[in-house]
Amino acid sequence: AHQLHLYVRLFQELVLACDLEDEDFFQLSGLLPNQMLYLVWLTTGRRYDWLLDRVPRPSRPLIIDIGTAGGLDTALYLALGAHVVSVEANPLAANCSKSRLTRQMRTGKLRLLNAKISTGIGQDVFLGSSHALDFERAGEAELPRYESNRFEKKVHLPTTSCGDLVAKYGTPWYMKVDVEDATKICLDSLVRLPLEARPALISAEMEDKTVLQRLLALGYQSFKIVRQSPHSGVRTLAPGCALHGASQLVESASGLFGDAAADVLTGASWTSFEEALDIYLTVVNQPVRQAVAAWFPSSGSEWFDVHARRE
Repeated sequence: AHQLHLYVRLFQELVLACDLEDEDFFQLSGLLPNQMLYLVWLTTGRRYDWLLDRVPRPSRPLIIDIGTAGGLDTALYLALGAHVVSVEANPLAANCSKSRLTRQMRTGKLRLLNAKISTGIGQDVFLGSSHALDFERAGEAELPRYESNRFEKKVHLPTTSCGDLVAKYGTPWYMKVDVEDATKICLDSLVRLPLEARPALISAEMEDKTVLQRLLALGYQSFKIVRQSPHSGVRTLAPGCALHGASQLVESASGLFGDAAADVLTGASWTSFEEALDIYLTVVNQPVRQAVAAWFPSSGSEWFDVHARRE
């Protein structure tokens, strides 16, 4: 452990000693310096929080994590000094996050809700499989893949909307939305909030161009289209998760956000709605990636989040 600590320190010093501007660093590596340090933090057990010292953020912000999964993103937000409200519908994943983040829950820095995102407060049935940490991502836990019994588990859960969460817990500095088919339901619920009550920063999976259009309608004016593959396929230990005896999980994280997120083309620079839409239509949408995959197979497995900022 001591030797690993020394190696990580050395790597940090090398990155910080680089005299390239962020734009040049991005053009050479495809990553920003903070992103590179974050990936080291993520893959070395999320223990060296000093790797995140240069990530810009206000003091003790509120962050709402919609779609917590195993808690990798929530752990990042806590390491950045945030108070976090996390929502996860999958009971297995919620219990895994609780086992990993018990101390932060006890101190009051983390509130973790096992609930389903819907149009409002109520009750609903959540359908999922017991074969993976994240019900929506078969095989990422290196467990049996979904077959005919994909939705074998029915769980009765409380429901809430993203707008109701903001109304209850306050306006977050940042909201991460990663809830698969409920992305648009979440964004639509924010319409009920006054502009100033909506998150200053928000990200969501780029399912199609209407996600970008919804964010524009919500008052967001600056955008980044962000690759997710650099922080996917992360091997993590799974003590307390007890998923069919698996000792390791293969998980994905959403990565850095706001000014620290890297647009697929412009790096640290934010783009306008028109520029972001053009990037989506010409670079990252599914038909384009499928066509490119004929020559570059890895492009077919890439996926993207959109990050947005209110001015």
